[in-house]
Amino acid sequence: VLTLYASTGNNQAQPLMEIQRTPKEFDLALRKYITKVNDVNVTETRVPNIDKSTLGTGTTATYKHRKDPVKVKKDDKVTYNITIYNEGEIAGRASKIIDQLPTGLKFSKVITSGYTADYNEGTNRLTLTKTGTNNLAPYQNGTLSSETIQIECTVEVIGQGKVLTNVAWIAE
Repeated sequence: VLTLYASTGNNQAQPLMEIQRTPKEFDLALRKYITKVNDVNVTETRVPNIDKSTLGTGTTATYKHRKDPVKVKKDDKVTYNITIYNEGEIAGRASKIIDQLPTGLKFSKVITSGYTADYNEGTNRLTLTKTGTNNLAPYQNGTLSSETIQIECTVEVIGQGKVLTNVAWIAE
């Protein structure tokens, strides 16, 4: 918005222009989903189906993906994808992601380069820190930029019918 202030009584006065900029929106989204058990792709994909139609109006995209449990047993290796999407109007990145693993699941390794892992066995919390400074491009014309981090966990303890649920979020 540009506002012009001018004196109507003094034609020697310098006009004043005020520029007001509307800040652009910074908005990242995170989705975590299982892709493999023991290096075998899960039979029903959990990769999100993304409806971007609402992004043009400034709201969040709709991410639809399966969330029903995947059967695992002790010592199984589970591969997760953690995907960050840039829904905002400016470039940006997630520099730190926290993954609170449930009791019975233990972090093994980061498969994807570009992130370091700090795993606290006592709290069963994984902190992933981005090593680079590359940003995800902003959402434009139907293009939703994303970055995926793959991690592997090991099933340590599981009870009959127990569901292991974990939560991940962008910390920085």
